[in-house]
Amino acid sequence: MATGIVGATGFIGSYLCQQLSGGHQTLRIFARSEAKIPSLSNTEVLLGNLLSGADCERFASGLEVIYYLAHTNNPFNSDLDQAADVALNLVPFLTLLSAIRGLASKPHVVYFSSGGAVYAPSAARVPYRECDPCAPTTSYGILKLTAEQYLRLAAERGELTATVLRVGNAYGTLLPQYRTQGLIGVALNQILHRNRSAFLGMPKTSATTCTCRMSRPWRGRHLRPTGPSTS
Repeated sequence: MATGIVGATGFIGSYLCQQLSGGHQTLRIFARSEAKIPSLSNTEVLLGNLLSGADCERFASGLEVIYYLAHTNNPFNSDLDQAADVALNLVPFLTLLSAIRGLASKPHVVYFSSGGAVYAPSAARVPYRECDPCAPTTSYGILKLTAEQYLRLAAERGELTATVLRVGNAYGTLLPQYRTQGLIGVALNQILHRNRSAFLGMPKTSATTCTCRMSRPWRGRHLRPTGPSTS
């Protein structure tokens, strides 16, 4: 199976590349430069620009599955320049969808959305469900939800099939300190370096409780549960 990845140098994308490159399928990575692309077996690196329809066609040609993880900005900074946020994130995605439409190849697109930012704020502070109302409060969430709707439209028109993954708080290896997303990895890294962590939302969330408890000197190797996480 010919598989492509857009956004291979990010936290999730890098792990996905390692997982897929070990199989018998052909893997194609779309990147702006090879600087951050690791050397992987059975992998083709296609250098290009998502704003270029020709580059998007070269990437999508012959692919049966496309994983789309590329996104710049986050809920903290996406509203600083909303026009730029659209240009950096929505326009490239639509350029790829347009290329897929032109190729008439009908691949399956797996889009990585947000597990929290697309939903309306909830006073109950309980984990979101997929059936909860969507009313994003940031440009980041609006664009994630908009991309979902463009995928729905393309699927209804028979141009592709799609799966949307609303990923919430992905973690694994400790995330870099400069990141502003990924509570568990970022918070643990900040705590290990005895730095403060900033959170969006109400001050009395399980995230704040978790950080306060874990910032105390560790005795032993156990962690306390603090209840379900919320976005």
